[in-house]
Amino acid sequence: MQANLVAVAADNQPNLQATNEYAELKRQILALGLMKRQPGYYAAKFAITGGLLAIGLYALAYSGSDAWIRLAEAAFLAFVVVQIGLLAHDLSHQQIVGAGRWNVTAGLILGNLLMGVSRAWWRDNHDTHHAHPNDLAHDPNVNIIFLGCTAEQALSRPRWVQWVIRHQVALIVPIFCLEFFSMHYQSIVYAFHGKRGTVRGEHVVLLVHYALYGTLLYVTLGIGGGLIFALVHHLLTGLYMASIFAPNHKGMPLAEPTAGPPDFLRQQILTARNVRGPLVDLIYGGLNYQIEHHLFPTMPRNNLSRAQPHIHAFCAARGITYTETGVVRSWREILGHYTEVSRAMAPSASRRGPGAPLATVHPESAYPVATPRGPLRGELSERL
Repeated sequence: MQANLVAVAADNQPNLQATNEYAELKRQILALGLMKRQPGYYAAKFAITGGLLAIGLYALAYSGSDAWIRLAEAAFLAFVVVQIGLLAHDLSHQQIVGAGRWNVTAGLILGNLLMGVSRAWWRDNHDTHHAHPNDLAHDPNVNIIFLGCTAEQALSRPRWVQWVIRHQVALIVPIFCLEFFSMHYQSIVYAFHGKRGTVRGEHVVLLVHYALYGTLLYVTLGIGGGLIFALVHHLLTGLYMASIFAPNHKGMPLAEPTAGPPDFLRQQILTARNVRGPLVDLIYGGLNYQIEHHLFPTMPRNNLSRAQPHIHAFCAARGITYTETGVVRSWREILGHYTEVSRAMAPSASRRGPGAPLATVHPESAYPVATPRGPLRGELSERL
């Protein structure tokens, strides 16, 4: 269930030494060598992902016309596209190479050319999320139009959107399927308006992606078959992406105003959820170690699992709640939270008045807290 970050943080006894605590943790991680780049690991990841892409394209070009085979190909290419996106994500965080020309060039290839997603839009969107996790005023990941994080947020939306949010649990799969379409739309708007971080020719590379993608589908499947394949491929890609993103923060505490500067260490830990289970590292691309990733975004993906026991022990020694669950429990918490929000939108719930909080219980606590109504004000920087 969603909880009040301030209430949970108070339970975890944050203090004025928070910055020093983070510096101490960072010293431990650096001493273990976990921030060093991993060229061998990423060379293998690029080779494997490139091979999978080649297999998918070959199958698309030379397989038969059986509908089930085409569906399997769409699902396979959806998996490959998300794997490319995970590499682009790591590149954006400078886990593979540092900032500079090589990073920009590789980002244009992975994001704009292969995915049709603007590298500049992604960096702006994702960096904002990292700086303000679960902040209703600033984090774009908790401002998705068809999902309500609080009843107050949901009731501020247009009436037809409110209807969707009232049924957001039943509609969760189609909502998730729209993710990749949304990324394309936002990328086009961002790149063609030359917003912050765009480079010369970025919109042109996006156009090249659409031209190549459309030509490939037209040549292999024709107009009708190509349109159907593209629709299914994009729906499955969006579903997979959203299924990776959702367990990271959904159903975790939201940020609220604080009396002083934000506590970077606790906000990054308390708003994130780790997910464990068989094959989770592969399927989630390392994002299942969300706590470690948010604390150290430049840490190479394959070192996140090595950092996990050290960060877990660090939190335990200081009484900081460290949330880690299995896949099934993470989804029970997410869907449970969305159900609470939808119920709170009902007329009977609204009669409590606009100031009445919705009582919920944080997964790791035994006491009710109030679902937050206000965002965290103030700038939060990534302290690396």
